[in-house]
Amino acid sequence: MVAGYIAIRQGKTGDALPLLTAGLEALRDSDPQNLFGLCAAMAFYAAAGAGLPEAERFRADFKAWGQHSTHLLAAQANSFFDAGLELLNADGSGVEALHQNADDAAKENATYLELHALELALGLGDTSRLDRFCETAAATEGEWAQALAEYGRALKFGGAARYLSAGEKLQAATAYHLAAKAYGLALAAPDRGQTKELSAVARAGLAHCNEELGQGSEETQNESVVPKLTKREWDIVNLAVQGLSDRQIADTLLISVRTVEGHLYRCYSKLGITGRDELAGAAAVAQGASSTG
Repeated sequence: MVAGYIAIRQGKTGDALPLLTAGLEALRDSDPQNLFGLCAAMAFYAAAGAGLPEAERFRADFKAWGQHSTHLLAAQANSFFDAGLELLNADGSGVEALHQNADDAAKENATYLELHALELALGLGDTSRLDRFCETAAATEGEWAQALAEYGRALKFGGAARYLSAGEKLQAATAYHLAAKAYGLALAAPDRGQTKELSAVARAGLAHCNEELGQGSEETQNESVVPKLTKREWDIVNLAVQGLSDRQIADTLLISVRTVEGHLYRCYSKLGITGRDELAGAAAVAQGASSTG
């Protein structure tokens, strides 16, 4: 079940569901830690998000559970279940229940449970508690919570650089679904053109997250991954980064200056930059993406 919980947190609901289903069957036979309810709620949430008919079975499992668990587990389970209801019904009642869960947690100074409910509500498109989400995330310990705080601030204030920073922190915290959203917002931000390197980093990050989430198709790869340069193009780029002029590069590689200029122009286009002053950063990003791909 733990693997299923991690997959949910990473946004990998497709991977989570079979893990949680197997966990439920095992917990039917033996559940000394009273984890059945949380497992059923997460399975319901994952199935509802995917629009699968199994959601009704997991709903029944959760209802039959009877809340026999610790407060921490029960509170997490209730929020997952309420989020699942909103995914199924889309009538606002699930979001309202999540707000109530957050209020209940706040009364107990349970910041993690409060953030859990608010994060699920935000994931459903609710931004009515964005200020509170930012404050709660900032007050909660851990890499995941701090990445959420950065994401909340980016949503609140906007700006390509903020979205990119949030994407990087969320990716480091393995919250790939939210990281992908942040990178996408960075690429769509009106000020994204202020630095071409930002767009290259965001595209590479988005491609990595899509791959983690199992959403990497040929089309998305063409749109998201930093394009690969040919060996000759890399030879020219590396010499240009070292400070050689077009003439010096031509003499080193025994080609014409016009050929060098043509290759550099294509490299600028592939890397999404406009000139040599941006080449070093964009080349480093492209090399990093190709070495980890």
